[in-house]
Amino acid sequence: MMSQFDQASAEAAEARGDWATAIALVSEYAECYSHDHHRHNAHLWHMELLVKARLFSELADRGEVDVHARRRLDRFLFEDSRDGELRQRAERGDKTALYFLVRLLRARGEHTAAVRAVADLDMTDTYAIELAHQPLPNEQGYAELDTARLEEHRKTPAHRQDRKRRPRRAVDGP
Repeated sequence: MMSQFDQASAEAAEARGDWATAIALVSEYAECYSHDHHRHNAHLWHMELLVKARLFSELADRGEVDVHARRRLDRFLFEDSRDGELRQRAERGDKTALYFLVRLLRARGEHTAAVRAVADLDMTDTYAIELAHQPLPNEQGYAELDTARLEEHRKTPAHRQDRKRRPRRAVDGP
């Protein structure tokens, strides 16, 4: 792993759309869950560069063991309105994909489809149920409710149990 990181060169490569160079520079320095926050931020930047370079298969492969890659891919699919791909990922157990799918359907005004998706995919997920029934994004209090409920859900035993089932990447260091 490199000791010096040429951030200016990586930023310049990104600015000119030279994804291969930017990814090579950033990925060499990046480290998931590093104790060094600069390396961890570089890891998140690396995931963003993969999206900008449209390297979705690489992001999906990394997402098998890297929560940041999985979440970034799910967010891209949400932002690009790819409900079919979100549904497929949710069917394979990706909770974040389920939440984005429900949010996408609700944002489109497809309340019944959102409720049906939760019923079909995971009717025991209380956060997904709440998402399917909460106010639409243009209604007052939506953002606050969404953030508060997600944080509340992350503290539940069910959420902790879901996290135990997913494989994790080993963290180097002390």
